[in-house]
Amino acid sequence: GRLARGSVLWCLGDAEPAVHELQHALQLAEGAGAGRVLIMAFGDPAVRIRRFLCHALAEAGRRDEAIAVADEMVHHSHLSGPADESDALATRGMMYAAFDEPRKAHDDGVEGRRLGRLAGADLLEHFAALNESWGDAIAVGTRAS
Repeated sequence: GRLARGSVLWCLGDAEPAVHELQHALQLAEGAGAGRVLIMAFGDPAVRIRRFLCHALAEAGRRDEAIAVADEMVHHSHLSGPADESDALATRGMMYAAFDEPRKAHDDGVEGRRLGRLAGADLLEHFAALNESWGDAIAVGTRAS
C-alpha cells in the first residue's frame, strides 16, 4: 500500500508526501526481512522502494539524500541478480544525468548494459544505454560551454 501510494504521489509531483510514504514503506520492508532465497527469486522489495524514493527525494530538492538512497539501492540490488542490478544502475544513472554528472551517468550506463546483457534483458540493456548516451552528450555539451 505505501509503495503504491508513494509512487503515485511521486508521479503526481507531490514530492514531500511521496518521500514520507516511501520512507515508511522502506522501514516496513526492511523490518520484514525477506530471506536471501526469496530476494534472489523475486527481487528485493526494498530495492524497488528505493527506486521511487531516490527520485522523490531529488524532486523535493534533497539531492544528497537522493544520491545516498540511490547508492544504497545499487548496493542492495547485487543480491537480486543482474536484471535488478541493471535496473538499479539505470535509475541512478538517470539521476546523475539530471544532476549534470555525466561521467557517473555514463559509467552506470556501461555497467548497466553489461548486466542487462548478462540477464538476457534487452529492454534493460537499452535503458542502460540511454544513460551512457546521456552521459556522453552532457559531457560534450559541458566541454563546449
